[in-house]
Amino acid sequence: MNTKPERSNVNDDFILYPLYKVVGVFSDDETVKAVVAELHRKNFTSDEVESFCGLDGAKRIDFDGTKHGVWTTFVRDIQHLGPDQSFLEKYEKDLKNGNCLIMVRAASKERKDTATKILHGYTDDRVNYFGLLLIEEV
Repeated sequence: MNTKPERSNVNDDFILYPLYKVVGVFSDDETVKAVVAELHRKNFTSDEVESFCGLDGAKRIDFDGTKHGVWTTFVRDIQHLGPDQSFLEKYEKDLKNGNCLIMVRAASKERKDTATKILHGYTDDRVNYFGLLLIEEV
């Protein structure tokens, strides 16, 4: 499997928290390509869709924050103590096991529902929405 992240808007920004994003885990990069294509057909832009695959994806997300400096290491330490801990650990493990992660920005209920439906169509894994002070399985 190709562990290179399939991502339309590749940059090295630190992902502090997936605010207003629907997040799902997928088994391979071919599935990711299909999901991304369907999201684009439903008018999600490249800036709204991010994907990360395998070890390269785990490195880009930087689960311990060490690649982005002292401040981000501190933030990740705090996240590992709070309710985000189980999500961080699961997503890190998923990526290190060769799976892929898709994050879809969905600031409205309609966009959230559309993204959720699409992601559920390609995975049996949980799909989660990260809102302001809210994490819910959707």
